[in-house]
Amino acid sequence: MSGVTRSNRLTCALSLLKTLEADAPTKVTASLDALSDDFAEVVLGFSFADVIARPSIDLRTREMLTVAMLAAMGNAPGQLDFHMRAALNIGLRSVRA
Repeated sequence: MSGVTRSNRLTCALSLLKTLEADAPTKVTASLDALSDDFAEVVLGFSFADVIARPSIDLRTREMLTVAMLAAMGNAPGQLDFHMRAALNIGLRSVRA
């Protein structure tokens, strides 16, 4: 997403998050805001608006890389589960050798 400004970071982040999984914005925002009033804006603004929305790598490739990195790390099962679903939601398919 080009044109991300400080004032529209959360809007851009939630839009991208919704692209990955339709009900994710509501779930994630509620979970983060339970920790602090502006925590969702900080976390989602950085991770989705500032990093994931960068145009240098297309979203499908970025999700493949994210799944591979999370699987290799082995210590983030919740995030791996989300990004595997997100990858399927944006058109990636699993292939078995």
